[in-house]
Amino acid sequence: MRRRNRAGAWASALVRGGALLVGLICLGTTGALEASRALSAHRYDGLAAMHEEKPSEMPGTGQPAAAYAAWLTVEGTPIDLPVAAVSDGMPADFYLSHDLWGNRSVLGCPYLDERCTETGRHILVYGHRIGWTDEVFTPLADCYHQQRFDALGEARWESADGAVTAFRPLCALCVPASFAPIQRFGFTDTDGLRSWLKDIAAQADARTADWEKRVAQTERVLTLVTCSEANGHSATRTLVVFVASTPANTRREAGLPLWETGLEHPDGR
Repeated sequence: MRRRNRAGAWASALVRGGALLVGLICLGTTGALEASRALSAHRYDGLAAMHEEKPSEMPGTGQPAAAYAAWLTVEGTPIDLPVAAVSDGMPADFYLSHDLWGNRSVLGCPYLDERCTETGRHILVYGHRIGWTDEVFTPLADCYHQQRFDALGEARWESADGAVTAFRPLCALCVPASFAPIQRFGFTDTDGLRSWLKDIAAQADARTADWEKRVAQTERVLTLVTCSEANGHSATRTLVVFVASTPANTRREAGLPLWETGLEHPDGR
């Protein structure tokens, strides 16, 4: 492929991810939304209980969920949730407004950025901030403050095939919604991954005291993204970055259609 085409594709990939970050709506919990919120929360509580017994199965079916990519828990928070993967033909932000089963839901479901895989070198997951509750990724919203960041423990990532990886906290940032540097996935080696990660951690608002040592040992990165503000139209995002020394899966990440227009989603989202 010619250099011009590679540059255009890379710029377009950033546009696509920027649109996803801009589209990460921060929902409140007042009025008619409360009933929907409570129902969704109840279903996820039941799924978490089932996960303790049969980690990769849907309750009541005995079969792995088609949308199910991984199970995520974060020590020091109530986060204990499934992570969905967008299927071909779905809107990129489908799980902002639907649960794991495809039902309309105020809570949505944490989901993978469609440019990454659950076993890749960089895993990026979006999840709602729900007002001032402790639901979905709300407990992460203020973790760019050092004191809140220091209270975080490991993130446990269990992929659908049962493989488990423990990711340690590295840093957290409060960034504009279209922040481009975090949108990197196609790393061919660990040197490139670590160089990129060092740049991210160097500009972080909160980080571990031994962050440089952790970066030097990193094989995989997990980034969790949510809204920083609870006003329903937050212009900023909280990024919480975790790292692991377990080697990444070498499976190539699937190519995606790329958009060439501005910083907006083609349909206006």
